[in-house]
Amino acid sequence: MKIGLCTLAYRNLDLHDLIPAAKELGFDELEIWHQHLTDKSDRELIELREQIANAGMTVSGIAPYFWLTQNEALLAESMRIADDCIHKAHRLGARMIRTFTDAGPTGIGSAKATPTHWQTAIESLKTITAKAPNLLFAVETHANTLADTPASCQRLLDAVDADNLKITYQAFDGGDLIADFIHFEPYVCQVHFNPHIAPTPEKGLAHCGIDYESLLHCLIGRGYQGSIAIEFCTKDIDHHEALARGIHWCRDIISSPPSGCP
Repeated sequence: MKIGLCTLAYRNLDLHDLIPAAKELGFDELEIWHQHLTDKSDRELIELREQIANAGMTVSGIAPYFWLTQNEALLAESMRIADDCIHKAHRLGARMIRTFTDAGPTGIGSAKATPTHWQTAIESLKTITAKAPNLLFAVETHANTLADTPASCQRLLDAVDADNLKITYQAFDGGDLIADFIHFEPYVCQVHFNPHIAPTPEKGLAHCGIDYESLLHCLIGRGYQGSIAIEFCTKDIDHHEALARGIHWCRDIISSPPSGCP
């Protein structure tokens, strides 16, 4: 099982400087925050791909933000970002693009979404996924989006009905961590281990209040073939030591006999 780093943890570093830090920590792959790529030319993208490969890593995907349900200007910007990410994903050899129906604290959640919000998001995702059938588009299960509950996430998947629309599974607020994963397992291509959505994020991945240990045992026990990605996303904090503890903790669990999963 590959363990990836969401480069958002090093939001103030250039990618060329970030890659050695990720290699030092022992990550297998990078989920690259889109803002790390916005100013990169095709030549620079090829150089980055080579640098990442020489460090023994791959690129799992690109992580942009989309706003499909707020207004026409943000929708147009999201479609432009989607095109940019598809282009850069091909240059970097990435297999997926993280996909939101909305982003940020002003995002439209499923409880507030109108039929128009749903229809706009569904048609937009149909358009985006059709642009690159060879890439996966992984909807992140996240608060303030149309994928913020198991039911709304399933509704979105069913309505778009695209073979390359998948899921980045992140714990639902108030959900059942293991049962929800098992339900969506056929769609999951990445699992986010994120302490910052937990009750006590300052205690690190192992003790943040979300039972990531049981989830990791579940992934092992069920022969999960996707990747996990460790996401530390708060601003103005040096996450390096916490990431080191987090990946070592994951490696220790992976190397020990799993407890199994129903």
